[in-house]
Amino acid sequence: MAKMMRANDESKLTFAVEEIVLSFVGALVLCFGVLVLMISHVQGLKVDWPSFVLVVFVVWLGLLLFMVPIIRKIESLM
Repeated sequence: MAKMMRANDESKLTFAVEEIVLSFVGALVLCFGVLVLMISHVQGLKVDWPSFVLVVFVVWLGLLLFMVPIIRKIESLM
């Protein structure tokens, strides 16, 4: 019984650490995409299609990494 409780606590801790890391990395990637877009806009560079696609991909990846832990938590509650 104690082993099951310990394993349950370890899985909760692992999930919490994974959630924090994924959310942090996702936020960093999202900020990087926005930063690249802002730098290109401030410098007056013409935003061409390849850079626009790159920024959209980076922002999508950041949102995906940021949302995965939240979606997993919702799934575990259901």
